[in-house]
Amino acid sequence: MAEQTHWIPGGPQTHFLSTSLRLVNEKSKTRFTNALTPVLMTLHRLKSRIDDMDHQSIWDEFKKITNPYEFVFLSLAKRMQYSVARKIPLSRSYYKMVEIWQSLGFINDIPAEFTTAHSAEGPGGFIEACVDIAKKTGRNLKYSLAMTLRSTDKNIPGWKKSQTFLHDNPKVEITYGLDGTGNLYNCKNHEVFRKLFAEKGDEEGADLYTADGGFDFTNDFDNQEENVIQLLVSEILLGLTVLKKGGILIVKLFDTVLQPTIELLYLTTRQFREWTIIKPRTSRAANSERYLVCKAYLGKDENILNLLELAVKQTESIVSFLDPEMHRQQEYIEFQKKIMEFSQILSELQIIAIKRTLHVIENKTSEILRGEIKENILRSLEWCQTHDIEINRYYQENTMEFLLEKLSVELLTSNFGSSSHQQGLFPSRKYPRGHFQLRPTPDVVSASLPPSSPSELSSAPVQPCQSSEQEAWQTAEETRSGNWETVKRPQRRNWKGEP
Repeated sequence: MAEQTHWIPGGPQTHFLSTSLRLVNEKSKTRFTNALTPVLMTLHRLKSRIDDMDHQSIWDEFKKITNPYEFVFLSLAKRMQYSVARKIPLSRSYYKMVEIWQSLGFINDIPAEFTTAHSAEGPGGFIEACVDIAKKTGRNLKYSLAMTLRSTDKNIPGWKKSQTFLHDNPKVEITYGLDGTGNLYNCKNHEVFRKLFAEKGDEEGADLYTADGGFDFTNDFDNQEENVIQLLVSEILLGLTVLKKGGILIVKLFDTVLQPTIELLYLTTRQFREWTIIKPRTSRAANSERYLVCKAYLGKDENILNLLELAVKQTESIVSFLDPEMHRQQEYIEFQKKIMEFSQILSELQIIAIKRTLHVIENKTSEILRGEIKENILRSLEWCQTHDIEINRYYQENTMEFLLEKLSVELLTSNFGSSSHQQGLFPSRKYPRGHFQLRPTPDVVSASLPPSSPSELSSAPVQPCQSSEQEAWQTAEETRSGNWETVKRPQRRNWKGEP
């Protein structure tokens, strides 16, 4: 079993919760940014380096190579056979849910018969994990309802590859809401979702709600938090209206340093008895992804729900959810300190991972790359053993020496020697001719590499336990990264439901 995460007290609010939705026509970092520590400023500079790279695809490939647990599940079709885990799930998020469930001890919080609700869920990794966990632990998943943005191009993860899973699991149902788009910015779609869940699932609501949405941040790595705020509001609003009293909420976050984000999290956590923030080890170390987990829902607060619904309908940028006087209350001050502690620790781990990735990009010898593969295999094997995941027989029947030789040939030699175009280790896109040139292997290698496993540096209270052959739902930011509601920047007007 993974070690347990420290839970932080949430609501109810001890003083009157005064809210005030404030907007601005244009985004302004001066008005948005909270106090930045040296660590957060360092992370900002490193993200800017990634944004400034000549070829973003290079970063997209090498962040997978240096991700300590990438080999748990290699999502590209050509590489799946080399995954350490035997099971080939619908998406990478399957293993994130397995890890979150075990690390947070949900076996003690979710009843033997339970229901789940999900938004931004395609192609269904979280649901698949819930189905398998229920079977494994002798539970009964009575009903599961999910909504995701209808897939209209390859950058939006949909349900195309989930048809067999849905056929085999009739208790799992999907909806696209009233307008048939699955657009979370349309509150009418929320109403249809809630009504359908009450009719077929449980009138009282869901025991577990998850939201795993995001955008394609490939060309805007440094502004994830600012761009995702309205999506977060939509996801949280649906969760607070569909959960039953005592239920659990899981929502994907990114950076958490901007004032509207912190205030939104404050409002959300006041609706639950306990909360925490977790970054699973199966979440790539160099990205800003983490999850807000709240348990023991206190029930619907109509004032908060009305505020969030009003915010969802806005086209202007949100500056604040709270009356400025709330910032002087000790309860809010302590909450803000706790959020900044999480940000500090996770940022330190992310800095290590980014520096390591940049180092490998700049010093990509064959020996260093083989070393990365070996370390990744060992950590992925350990992860599977810890979480009781069946291991691929390929890794049980062969020695490490054979595996390294085989994988080095498969993942390195063939991809660096293409005459028409050259690809990275995980060839999800093409590279400029001649860009990848292996340097001569030095006599001594890896001595100057940063620590290889960000999770090794974790400390309380954070538990960093820690989408042809490329399917249509694969994304530019995370190739089959797991359930990101991925929408390229030119498409966001449609995603927001604007004319």
